[in-house]
Amino acid sequence: MTQIQQREWRDQWALFEDEERFLFEEWIAPRTLEDFRGRTVLECGCGGGQHTGFVAAVAAQVTAVDLNSIDVARARNAGRTNIRYLESDLAALDLAERFDVVFCIGVIHHTDDPDRTFDAIYRHCKPGGLVIVWTYSAEGNAPVRFIVEPLRAVFLSRLPRMMARSGPSPHE
Repeated sequence: MTQIQQREWRDQWALFEDEERFLFEEWIAPRTLEDFRGRTVLECGCGGGQHTGFVAAVAAQVTAVDLNSIDVARARNAGRTNIRYLESDLAALDLAERFDVVFCIGVIHHTDDPDRTFDAIYRHCKPGGLVIVWTYSAEGNAPVRFIVEPLRAVFLSRLPRMMARSGPSPHE
């Protein structure tokens, strides 16, 4: 089963731009950007390309994969010559190559089959390489899970989708 594209993800990444490197560094801890230096890297679920840019600044080569927003990531990292972009479902990913570092930040839990997705991620790492996966957790998120998300669902679900957008997408 291959996951289908969802325009909502692309639209969200087109609107959301976060250049806060400290968050990325927290999510990969205890690893650091130095762990990417001079290495071949596979980013699984690049979204808007923010993490792609952080890593590309030190890596030899980055392959950024996303099903929904590869055009946004490419535009945000225009001018970088060490990034290759691929549009693909992570669970079905088969690049016939392995990487020194494979990372997936905040994505795997959004896929239709997280186990199959993790297997694909892991399969692309060289023996002795590094796999970094970060997901949302239920622990420590009680205010978000039981207050913020229910309120957001009540209020935002009543708004027309177009109200959430701040302008036309590049596809229009």
